[in-house]
Amino acid sequence: MALVITVIGAVIFIGFLSTSDETNREIAESFEEDVQSPSPEIREEIYDMMHRMSHQKVRAEDKWGHLKITEDRIEEVISLLEQYNVADRTFYHEAMLDWRDGDFSNAVEVHNRIAQPDNGTVQGQAYGLLSKQEEADYIERHFEETDDIPREEDPGYQDRTTY
Repeated sequence: MALVITVIGAVIFIGFLSTSDETNREIAESFEEDVQSPSPEIREEIYDMMHRMSHQKVRAEDKWGHLKITEDRIEEVISLLEQYNVADRTFYHEAMLDWRDGDFSNAVEVHNRIAQPDNGTVQGQAYGLLSKQEEADYIERHFEETDDIPREEDPGYQDRTTY
């Protein structure tokens, strides 16, 4: 009996995930055409926030800058993507909707798309997701326990090129 309930629960959960992914894709593709072109500063802010947040989830040899993932930050990026037309806007909007739903399986692709400059080479390319323990260690290493302000101690972050 317990096995039957477990199987039914798993089927319902998988159905929920599929519906959630489809809904996020539909939302991301339903943008209005009359969005604003961002200033270079706003464009930089959008990419910078997603890039630094992705570091909490991905394995990469080099990570420049850290920004703790919070619901408010994800919502802020979603709002900016809904207002401004940036390159790959639909992809990033769908990815942030997934993040809002707790699905970070796309974090490697998000990171690498942002980190890839025009010449096609990825600096500090992500190659996998961190385990739960690795993520906990990352958070402990890069963020203060009492607040949510990132420590910008990496000299490489200050020397990075713009997005």
